[in-house]
Amino acid sequence: MKHAAILLSLCALWAQQGLSWRPLKETLEKKWQTLSGALIPSYARTTNTVWLPDSMWVDTFRNGNWQERELTTYLYRSDNQIDKETLYVKAGSQWEAQSTTQYYYYTTGTFQGADSLYLYYEDTVGNGNLLLLGKTAFYFTAINANYWKGEMIDSSYNGTKWVADGRTTAWGSPALLSSQQADSVHLAQYDTTQNQWVTAIKIYNYFTASGIDSTYIWVDLAALGVPFPGAYGAGFSTYYYDAQSRLVRQQDTFWFCIGSCSPAQAGNTWYFYAGNAPKPSHDSSATYDYGSSEWSYARNQYTYDAHWNTLVAQHDTCNASATPPACGPVSRERYHYIQRSAPSALVGGFSSAAFLPTPLQAGTRAFLDSRWGSTYALWDLSGRLISHGDIPTSGLHLTLPSQPGLYLLRIGNATQKLLLLP
Repeated sequence: MKHAAILLSLCALWAQQGLSWRPLKETLEKKWQTLSGALIPSYARTTNTVWLPDSMWVDTFRNGNWQERELTTYLYRSDNQIDKETLYVKAGSQWEAQSTTQYYYYTTGTFQGADSLYLYYEDTVGNGNLLLLGKTAFYFTAINANYWKGEMIDSSYNGTKWVADGRTTAWGSPALLSSQQADSVHLAQYDTTQNQWVTAIKIYNYFTASGIDSTYIWVDLAALGVPFPGAYGAGFSTYYYDAQSRLVRQQDTFWFCIGSCSPAQAGNTWYFYAGNAPKPSHDSSATYDYGSSEWSYARNQYTYDAHWNTLVAQHDTCNASATPPACGPVSRERYHYIQRSAPSALVGGFSSAAFLPTPLQAGTRAFLDSRWGSTYALWDLSGRLISHGDIPTSGLHLTLPSQPGLYLLRIGNATQKLLLLP
């Protein structure tokens, strides 16, 4: 699901209209790294093993050659949660640290293991010293047993005190929030003249058994500095799946409403798979700009390892005047993974196990082997029992919940965490 791409496309459209979009772009790039479900890099789990990305390189294609531009490294805690993320930029033949993010988590209570605080350090003058410049604090509230609220407050340090400047609020079921997805999200900026939060962006997701069905995005342009009271932008995305619940098409439409509404951009992205592969080998997009009356085309290509971890994601641009459009490389991300043991214990004192590879796709079926145990039970994170029963000697094909998120699967006396993706 490409919420960030959708919104950044809106930003580009606003730029064509001469509107101020850079503050929004910077906000979105930061927020959707944590709010959206991670598509790339991915990890796979079998038995008691987990693969975690420890390095990601960003390369650009220039003069017929790939050139390294950025490197991000990841360090993890003993429970495999990320501890520190550091961004380096290439300066000649050397890598120079540009920024570091330190992660903290709730250690007790209902939200144990959830994000609690991010601290951002950055080298602003190029002398190699990383200074604490920003932070994101997380707050979670159980509205009721089946509906939770998560809130992120972004603050910047002005040299003497912390100043709140951004807020992201997400609502959804416990399963959705645990997988960093939500059925509604509001992004607000702090208005220092009125001393209040002003909601600038609203995002609404609708989920079905196959995954996310559609996304509606509303943007208050006036709140973002456009000098037209009541002006807004809107985007709508619809997702289509095949019989294996794999995403095969995404259709996007965008409008501007300044006085009256008119279409700004529309497009489609198609996803292609090799046989029964769970992840796409490539995708292609075609976008029509109503302002310039022009089509643009792009393509992404993916390669994976034997565990379906993404190794390379290459981004190509295409010449629209050629038939068919001729595509060439622009940039790529390369990933390296480390192999770690899965956590030895689960929240609540459950004994750990890993019967099934995870993540799996929501709404699909998983086979439970009778050698693992004679009974099973499946809960969501609110403690609600989803299903339970006996496992016959021939095994059981269990239909998994249609809602993406994190679940607990108990077979016999052992329990594993089960992550379901759209």
